[in-house]
Amino acid sequence: MRRDEIKAWVEAHRDQLPTTVAGLSVFPLPYQRRGDGAAPLGAALAEVPRAPVIRLDVEAGNKKAVAFWDKHEFRESGRKKETVAGVEISLIEMEKRLA
Repeated sequence: MRRDEIKAWVEAHRDQLPTTVAGLSVFPLPYQRRGDGAAPLGAALAEVPRAPVIRLDVEAGNKKAVAFWDKHEFRESGRKKETVAGVEISLIEMEKRLA
């Protein structure tokens, strides 16, 4: 991978309250668990300095993702199930209080 290629991205929605993180991904695999997700997350959070809370959903079975969000002070706030393409998925609702 060239140094100027994208290794990580984050998508956050700040046009509604609560502000939500719709996705964060680090790729390819060798770049995961090396801190490459922290910079785009920090940049996204800097864009919403007055947001009282940031929320997201993470697949319950994705232990790496749950650990990432926990490391960045997001805490479980609930659980739910959603059906995507006919498959039921268990989700952990997480949030980080900023104010």
